[in-house]
Amino acid sequence: MLRNLICLFVVAAVAGCSSPPPSASPPSSATPDPAAVQAWVDQVCAADDPILVVSAVVAMAPKFAQGQQPTEADRPAVIASLTKLRDMYAQSKTAYDAIGPSPLPRGDELVAGHRKGLGELVPKLQDYLDKAQVFPAQGLDAPLTVAAVDAVSWKPEGPSLSDLQAPKCSK
Repeated sequence: MLRNLICLFVVAAVAGCSSPPPSASPPSSATPDPAAVQAWVDQVCAADDPILVVSAVVAMAPKFAQGQQPTEADRPAVIASLTKLRDMYAQSKTAYDAIGPSPLPRGDELVAGHRKGLGELVPKLQDYLDKAQVFPAQGLDAPLTVAAVDAVSWKPEGPSLSDLQAPKCSK
């Protein structure tokens, strides 16, 4: 019994001595460089620029009154509107893909949310455009309507610049 007790103490002593004491890391009090923050915010703002006018693009798209079916003559205008929507969101996605690491807490989460959402929306807009190119003329309003709803109602995941308490865009 004494031998077992001694073994227990030896094992406990070895285990206690072999693990380093927990070290408390000092909290990071470094504030990000204001110029770096502003440069990063301006990149985010520039990435959002292409999609700021989405409502105007949707408003300018061809409209079809109740009971009025599109005709083949409407196809170029429908395709032009869908192309414009797709290109706006694709340009925004390209700009978000180029944004580097954020100097602000949760900034990378903001960028990741936009990349993810735009990565889902741009292929959908391309699909609507593809459908408008082959649908019978009478059905041209369907892909245009669905694309407009998706584009206007799209919201990225994650925080916004105001959630990050970021400075305003300088441009």
